[in-house]
Amino acid sequence: MATFFLVVPATAPLVGVLVGGMLSDRLGRVRTVALFLVGFVIMIAGLAVTDLRAGTFPGALMAWLTGMYLFVGMFTAASYAWYMDLTDPALGGTQYSMFMSAMNGCESWAAKVGGMWVRAHGYPWALGMMCGISLLSLPILWWAQREGRSRVTDFPTK
Repeated sequence: MATFFLVVPATAPLVGVLVGGMLSDRLGRVRTVALFLVGFVIMIAGLAVTDLRAGTFPGALMAWLTGMYLFVGMFTAASYAWYMDLTDPALGGTQYSMFMSAMNGCESWAAKVGGMWVRAHGYPWALGMMCGISLLSLPILWWAQREGRSRVTDFPTK
């Protein structure tokens, strides 16, 4: 396990960032953000189900974790690229920093709530709840994309 956690959390997200960035450039930001979010949720759900089976399959747990770390990298690349696309170049530093701060706030909130749920109900239930909440973000993502597209034409061209 020590070797796994030495290698996988460092290498799988790196591979994910490279693959996710290339796919995001080819397939579009919102499409890949949504796709990678769903992939991430599938990995976490698989981890939760495997854990429900009393963690009797350590190889399966490591496989789900590897996939999770891979999708973390892909989601990160696609979402950061989308944030960059959403910024007005004149305010890019401020807007991008605000996007990142909001993301960090969400991650902190999720860690706090997830930890509380783990203590109260165990890992599988907590992971399942977080998966459900993550999937609820998909309509918001598509709405934001539609709104962003309509506002892009409002910016003066130089």
